[in-house]
Amino acid sequence: MDDDDLNWLLQEFTLTAERARDRGITPAEFLIGLQAYGKRFMEDYSTAVSE
Repeated sequence: MDDDDLNWLLQEFTLTAERARDRGITPAEFLIGLQAYGKRFMEDYSTAVSE
């Protein structure tokens, strides 16, 4: 991942956080959801790699 990719990813997180706030989701709730998504992604990814 280069700097352009990282900048794009951060912009996407910012947009998603703003949309979450507009829906009434607090920053803490957003982070909890992001952590849960990351955990699920890692579990799914490790399963796919081992198969």
